[in-house]
Amino acid sequence: MTTKRISIQYRIHLRGKLDADLVSWFPELSLTNDADVNTILRGKLPDQSALLGILLRIHNLNLHILSVDTEATEIISEKQ
Repeated sequence: MTTKRISIQYRIHLRGKLDADLVSWFPELSLTNDADVNTILRGKLPDQSALLGILLRIHNLNLHILSVDTEATEIISEKQ
């Protein structure tokens, strides 16, 4: 039996530059800064509940979300 798992690449754009303490709250995502010194978090997440967990952390840290986008979808076939 073959199952398919979807992995979605997310891009979360935040206002401002995160300091080292805040960066440590997002170990599953890579971090870059744009030309306007805003922060971009990128990473593959397995499902929307994982995305919701990230968004809740952002909310609890009182960070300002500029945008959330999907960049790519990868379908992985697994034989069981």
